[in-house]
Amino acid sequence: MVLFCDTLDRHGDTPEKVLHRAGLAGADWNEPPAVAALFMATQNHFPSSVPSNTDDDDDTDYDAAAAYESDDST
Repeated sequence: MVLFCDTLDRHGDTPEKVLHRAGLAGADWNEPPAVAALFMATQNHFPSSVPSNTDDDDDTDYDAAAAYESDDST
């Protein structure tokens, strides 16, 4: 909940305004309709994707089943 409220505040909107526009003025912020309204209001402030710092090394082709089978051959 804090993430939503802080994000709205940083972008010039307040949770109270969002709830008022959604017809939930005076609602408890932890109620499901209020959480949904705050979540939807913050969506345009979040990036559509998160960049990753992982690379495509050859060790990403690890096959756990094959490793298990090789250990089972005793």
